[in-house]
Amino acid sequence: MFRAKVLYHVTSTDNINSILSEGLRPKYNFIHLSQYPNSWKTDDSILIEVNIEGLDSVVMTYFPVTDTDEVLVWNYTVEPSRLKVSKADV
Repeated sequence: MFRAKVLYHVTSTDNINSILSEGLRPKYNFIHLSQYPNSWKTDDSILIEVNIEGLDSVVMTYFPVTDTDEVLVWNYTVEPSRLKVSKADV
């Protein structure tokens, strides 16, 4: 089982302000994260670093997919204090 300290989420520029103020909320009961910063990155998106250190009780499912190594976080809103825009997007 993996246990990285930081995972990554990609979102559109339209969503970044609400995510940073309200947290990263599940859509359809889960949040899509990756172990790699460039998995889903496009020119019109923002990369968010998600600090998951200490979230051992949060249910996460790891899918070892070649280019993304996807992680689903189930039924949990990641609070804004755990989120930061990647330096690549500042």
